[in-house]
Amino acid sequence: MGSWLSEREMRLVAGAETASAATPIPTQIVSNGEYLPPKQSETQKRVERRILELADENAKKLGLSRRQFMATGCGMAAAFLAMKEIYGTNVFQVDAAEAHEPELILAKAQSVAKWLCCLESRIPGGVCKTHQPPAPRRQPKESISLNPVAR
Repeated sequence: MGSWLSEREMRLVAGAETASAATPIPTQIVSNGEYLPPKQSETQKRVERRILELADENAKKLGLSRRQFMATGCGMAAAFLAMKEIYGTNVFQVDAAEAHEPELILAKAQSVAKWLCCLESRIPGGVCKTHQPPAPRRQPKESISLNPVAR
C-alpha cells in the first residue's frame, strides 16, 4: 500500500497496534498513511491511564489478566467509564459496577439486542425472529370492481 507520507514522516509514526496501550477504544489518532497525525493530547493520555487503572482494579476482581479483561464487555465498560470520568459527559451510559459485574453487561446487551431487533423489523427487508412485523392483510378471494362495465 502506498503512502502520502515522506520517509522522514514515516519514521515519526508508529503502527496503530504499537502507538498506544491495548485498550478496547483507541486513545489517540493514528495515521492511515495519508497524513501525519497529531501527538496524543494530555486528555487522551489521562483517558488511557484511567482505562489501565480500571482494568488493573477490575481484572483482579474477576481473576483475569489485564489483557483478558480488556477483551471482555467489562473491559469496554471500563473504557466508557474512563471517558465519562475524564470528559465529564453523560454520553456514555455506564455504571461503575458494569466494569466488574459481567451479569450487568449481559443484561444490558440483551436489552440492546431486543431494541435493535425491534428497530430492524421496521426497516424494509429487515428480519427479526423474535419480533416479526405484522403480516400483510389478506386480499379478498374475488376481485370487487365498483365499475359496472368492468364486470
